[in-house]
Amino acid sequence: MAEQGYTLGILVRITTKEGERDACLAALKTLFEQSTQHPTFIDAAVYRDSAPEGIVLVERWAETAASFQERASSAEYFARFEREAGPLIADRNVSFFDGRPAWSRSA
Repeated sequence: MAEQGYTLGILVRITTKEGERDACLAALKTLFEQSTQHPTFIDAAVYRDSAPEGIVLVERWAETAASFQERASSAEYFARFEREAGPLIADRNVSFFDGRPAWSRSA
């Protein structure tokens, strides 16, 4: 599944169709309520972008991009999200990164 000590970071930027951001946020909440039960889940946050229709997701998982993509592509909860939220989304950009911080600070 995951390389020893590997942390996958995922950054997703979504632009919803006009007036659909709240509906998309509700669908994301349902998706994360289910997907975050997976044992490789570390943490995730969903933000409202400063753009009126924008959403930003930041996730970290203890697995590789390949294993995450394979698991997500076969998960019913992800398919349900795509059926519900797919028509609400105008644009989506997904980036994978090394989820281990080079520098970090919390209040």
